[in-house]
Amino acid sequence: MNRLRVLLIALCSLYSCYSSANALTDRVTLFYAYRAFSENVRLDKGQDTNSTVALALKRKLEPSVYFEYLPLSRMTAALQNSMREPDSLVCAIFKAKTAEREADYAFSYPLIFRATQRLFMQKSLPPMPKKLLTRNGGVVSLAAVMNHYKTSQLILTEGVSYGDFLDKEIGQVNERQVVLVSAHSTEELNARLFANKRADFSIFYPEEVRQISNIHQMPSYSTFTIGHQPAKLTSHIMCNKSNESRVFLRKVNAELVALYQTQEFLDAHFDFLPEDEHVIVEQLIEKEVNAILKVRVER
Repeated sequence: MNRLRVLLIALCSLYSCYSSANALTDRVTLFYAYRAFSENVRLDKGQDTNSTVALALKRKLEPSVYFEYLPLSRMTAALQNSMREPDSLVCAIFKAKTAEREADYAFSYPLIFRATQRLFMQKSLPPMPKKLLTRNGGVVSLAAVMNHYKTSQLILTEGVSYGDFLDKEIGQVNERQVVLVSAHSTEELNARLFANKRADFSIFYPEEVRQISNIHQMPSYSTFTIGHQPAKLTSHIMCNKSNESRVFLRKVNAELVALYQTQEFLDAHFDFLPEDEHVIVEQLIEKEVNAILKVRVER
């Protein structure tokens, strides 16, 4: 933790974190498709890592930023349409950065640092065969698992990117075994359906299951990492590429660097994570800050 704080202080000095010289003059809308976040915005109170960090950032950017809910399909259409309007500014929050998206959109520094998702499996199924397990106890691939459990189904959220690696893994699964929950639903619905044994497999973040277990009675389950899945997945603000978005994201990044230094930011991650994930997330933050510092110094 001490090493991380030293890195953050160094990064903040490069950004003049507490200067208001780059204050925004126009109001910016950040779209989100996570319906449960609407109540967090109304109460100005976070209930998970996503909402706690997003609201903390909003307070730093006020009165320049406000949030607006859009169903995922409409939000995706708005972002795609914005690519044809170079003078516009259209942004969404809680977006994963993928190679495909980076070609078309600009991204902020990470808002959320997470250990990557796990495959959850109902324990009522026959045990996972050893031939499908890696040395570390994960599964060799998603397709191999679903091919073995041929009558089982995997429940996922429609239209959501699970990151480059998992998107490719999911694409190799027999589509007849995949149940897609409509885009206006949230991951909580996936968990509820999984809890009601409407599907044998699903993919969640560890903290999502921990939170949902406090609301819904979860069945006994096994959990696995998937193949050579990267250790981290980060969430960002994603905007169309324009002069306005570059100005906006510079301001956002400066405020994020300042936010990284606060106990509120670390607590927003640790308070909702199992304890065995704390060290992993701290290492992810440290690695990202090192990468940002390296880029800034090279410039």
